[in-house]
Amino acid sequence: MNILVLSYGIIDYDGRLKELINVAENMGKVTTVCCAENRKSDESSILINTKRKKYLGLRLYSEFFLKSLLTMLNLKNIDILIVDNYFAANVGLIIKKFFKIKYVVQDVRELYFINNMNSWRGKLLVKSEVSLMKQADVVLTANEARSKIMTEYYKLEKNPIVFENIRFLEGSYNKKELDEKYKNFFKYKYNIISSGGISVARGTDRLVNAMSGMSKDYGLYIVGGGTIKDISIIKELINKLKLTNVHLIAKVPLQELKYIVNNCDIGIVNYHKKDLNNEYCASGKIYEYIGENLPIVTTDNIPLKNFCEEYEVGVADNNFKEGLLKVSKNINYYKYKVEELLKKTSVNEYNLEVAEEILSSIQLESKIHERSTK
Repeated sequence: MNILVLSYGIIDYDGRLKELINVAENMGKVTTVCCAENRKSDESSILINTKRKKYLGLRLYSEFFLKSLLTMLNLKNIDILIVDNYFAANVGLIIKKFFKIKYVVQDVRELYFINNMNSWRGKLLVKSEVSLMKQADVVLTANEARSKIMTEYYKLEKNPIVFENIRFLEGSYNKKELDEKYKNFFKYKYNIISSGGISVARGTDRLVNAMSGMSKDYGLYIVGGGTIKDISIIKELINKLKLTNVHLIAKVPLQELKYIVNNCDIGIVNYHKKDLNNEYCASGKIYEYIGENLPIVTTDNIPLKNFCEEYEVGVADNNFKEGLLKVSKNINYYKYKVEELLKKTSVNEYNLEVAEEILSSIQLESKIHERSTK
């Protein structure tokens, strides 16, 4: 089968997109159109370079839109169109209307509703996503709670298939080069990483405040970007509290993130509960940490709390200080539970299961491509 994957995600940083492509490769020959920062196009990937372009700007989005249509014209025959996220929904609708596509698979990775969006652009994109959702043969979402909510809210004929954010950080890196770059980092007894960027709404300020009450054995590394306002708030807070154990690291490629996480001891996963997308979060950060043998401290959102209680790989506590102290004081136990979970987790096998479920759902009798497990 010929499969076209459309995504406005930046593949250098987007773990879910990578695994979505892997799922597609279990079903057939895949061509992907997406954004990239440090990669070049090849036979199977048409990449839109994001350098010197505003990510949500008209120039980059127009290029993605046009290249998606041109790729479809060049391919001519597509069995399955996979549309990732609401940014790609409108071009997905156009392709479905004007081209012969046998099946459409839509990954609704976020749980946004039109009334949640503040801008006209956001409302338009979500409206396109909902329109495509009504026409798609298969809808994917990130956990069971979201699947139930979407089925009820949108009155879908069948439940979306759950495609969880089960992924590990992959890729090789130049250890010597990164050792030199980070030679003054990771000197604490407990190196803590928060790789979700800077977001006051999600509690980055509370996390920084928690570090003011920790001993010199604890150091925090916040990796990723944020709004100018949020970054300014966090920098001012660090200065106000005179913290020397909180370090900000700009967004890095996934290979470099793997190096950073591998040098830390505890991972932070934090979300708010102001909307359903965050309240019923489906964090891939959990498995990125687990894959590098890190126990976790999370906020007490239901999916995170359930995960911590089921697998005992960390603590769900909105009081970051209490959570960090509990995990660090019992670090060997939590690391043991992480190792136990790792033994039972195969990303390749999971992706294969999702691929089979998609094929079953659209009633295709097609042989799955080469099965490989880690």
